Amino acid sequence: MNVQGVPLDDVLRAFLRTNVDYYRPVFVRMAREGAMFHANFAALLLTPIWLAYRGFYVALGVLYAVPAAAAVLNTLFYLLVSPWPIPQLVLLGPFLASVGFGSFGNYLLYRRFRRLIGDRSVPSDQILTRVDGRGLGPPVARAVATTAVLILFVAYPLAVVVSALANPPGSLD
Repeated sequence: MNVQGVPLDDVLRAFLRTNVDYYRPVFVRMAREGAMFHANFAALLLTPIWLAYRGFYVALGVLYAVPAAAAVLNTLFYLLVSPWPIPQLVLLGPFLASVGFGSFGNYLLYRRFRRLIGDRSVPSDQILTRVDGRGLGPPVARAVATTAVLILFVAYPLAVVVSALANPPGSLD
C-alpha cells in the first residue's frame, strides 16, 4: 500500500514513531472496512497517559481536569465552609473516557492520520514532513506520560512493598 507514492510503512513510521507494527493492521482494516471499533487496551487501562502520549489534549483536559478540579473544590468547600455535594456525574467522566477511548481511540487516531494524508495538494516528497510526529504529543507530554507509567507500575508498588516490610502487621499497635 502506498500513500501518494510513498510506502505506507514509511508514512506510519513518520506519523506514529512508536508501535507501528500494532497500528498498521488496525489502520489498514479501518481503511478497507470502514471499521470504527477496535479495542486498544492501553487506551482503556491507561487512558490519561495514552491521551497525553498521543496528543489528545482537549479530551484529556475536559475528561480529567474538570473532575479533578471538582474534587479539589469539593475538598476546599468541605474544609472551609460546609459540605458541598459534588455531582457524581462529573466523576463518571474519567470512567466513560476510558471505555470510549479504549473502544474508539484507534479510530480517532486513524482519522487524524487520514486528515493529514488526505490533502492531495501536498507533493509526495513532502508527505513524510507533513505527518512527522503528528501521532504523538510533544516530547514534554511523552516524558510526563512515561514518568506516570513508571510511577504507577514501578515506584508505587515498590513503595507499598517497602512500607509493608518496614511496618509488618501489628508493629504500629
